[in-house]
Amino acid sequence: MPLEVGNQTDVWRGYRALRRAWTGLWIGIIPFALFFMVVLDPEGRAFQALILAYMLAFGFVTVRFTSWRCPRCGKPFVYGRWKVSSPLDLLPDRPCKHCGLVEGNDRWEEE
Repeated sequence: MPLEVGNQTDVWRGYRALRRAWTGLWIGIIPFALFFMVVLDPEGRAFQALILAYMLAFGFVTVRFTSWRCPRCGKPFVYGRWKVSSPLDLLPDRPCKHCGLVEGNDRWEEE
């Protein structure tokens, strides 16, 4: 079921923001942990609370990113049924796993 949207570029802007947030959190875990290991006691509650908060944020963004719906077919854009997504799906201009709509295409209703 396609999405009914007024401004189609806003749809892709939201998807790109989720992709950037997911990639930043995924890449940033090691510098984040190393920085706070130096600043805080790794055995202390403050460090553990920060790591837990980071993991929860990563989990939340992952669920949002992987469940983002394709504007044309309404199915998850990144993950196909029973298919594991490859890291290449994080690159720009990747097609939908179901209908082949390329990211950034503003005319999905005409196709």
